[in-house]
Amino acid sequence: MRMKRIKYSFVDLFAGPGGFSAGFELTGLFEPIFAVDRDHAAATTYLKNREHLRVHVAEEDVAHIKTESILTEANRKGFKGVDVVLGGPPCRLYSNANRSKENRWNGDVLPDEFVSLLDIVEGLKPKFVVIENVATLAGLHEGGIVKKILIKFEQLGYRAEYDFLEASNFGVPQRRRRIFVAAVSRRIDKGGRLLPETPEDPTETTVRDAIGDLQPIRYDKTAKCSQSGWEELDYPETHCLSGYATVLRMHSAKIFNHQVHVPEETVRARFKYIRRGESLKDVWVKNKIPEELILNSYSSETKKKMHTNIYRRLEWDKPSWTITHVRKAVLIHPDKRQERLLSVREAARIQSFMDSYRFYGSLTQQYQQVADAVPPLLGKRIALHTVPFLQFPLNQERVVLTG
Repeated sequence: MRMKRIKYSFVDLFAGPGGFSAGFELTGLFEPIFAVDRDHAAATTYLKNREHLRVHVAEEDVAHIKTESILTEANRKGFKGVDVVLGGPPCRLYSNANRSKENRWNGDVLPDEFVSLLDIVEGLKPKFVVIENVATLAGLHEGGIVKKILIKFEQLGYRAEYDFLEASNFGVPQRRRRIFVAAVSRRIDKGGRLLPETPEDPTETTVRDAIGDLQPIRYDKTAKCSQSGWEELDYPETHCLSGYATVLRMHSAKIFNHQVHVPEETVRARFKYIRRGESLKDVWVKNKIPEELILNSYSSETKKKMHTNIYRRLEWDKPSWTITHVRKAVLIHPDKRQERLLSVREAARIQSFMDSYRFYGSLTQQYQQVADAVPPLLGKRIALHTVPFLQFPLNQERVVLTG
């Protein structure tokens, strides 16, 4: 009789649709036992993609979660405690688009979301913790929030550090720079970096690699998908399938969520003036778009203040810009023959979700879920980096015997 390799347990707080979890699961070494998100659509997406794992998904505020409930679930699934806690507190409060909200904190205390997360860490005493957020978090209150997180981890018996990881350096077809805070319990700490280093010569994955094989969508013949995401499309025939797309197609015989928001006519009329790599501000400043298409929505004073990250047309042979809410940011498909926004599936591809991963809720909710997620491919790389820490010393895990 021999022992089969066992999995490590993890909990995902502020889980969203489950991108971070998906990355850990892709390693084949981790199993989710508990996830929390108060958004119904996101929690539904998380649960329905893991029904076979019998993971408990709590649809409520993290502040209301009792560590006893998590430990009960861990015990039910045969684990002795929790190995890893993941957390991604809502980042919209700290993003560039919401910097004015910085004043709601005086810098003396941590925001409530982080307090709740760290309270659970204190109760569970996991071996490893990883927190993700927008990069601008590091600059709030002169870095005070991040410093207080590190100090709190030290008080709880952890060694903690933070770093900025750029998703495109890890195979994700997208420029997405985020801050990650990692902490290891001093009970198992063997030294060394807690987060993966950037590869010396990373190979970029492009938008074409990510979505070039998906069928066109035209507004007069829109591929209609129900809000639940259950309706499906066949893969189109293609003779040029990238290695990236080949991997994402694994385990899926159909395409899900290849649906798109249809903006009003004035918005669509602006698309044809925006070339690949340009934004609405670029063509407005260069007087390459009729003024009447602009001034019916924006004042002339807006020209200098307008963000360059809205109304952007992606480029085929470069990584995408950061995937935010596609409808709100007006992320435009690179194919000028289509003149449309990205579909939910295309955004999910650029975020590195497998095609078998389905999103639920309204179209707006699906776009938001994709935008909020940690790219699974980046999550996988982080997960693999944590494994040596969990193996030292030998972790007390459940034992699965095979004959």
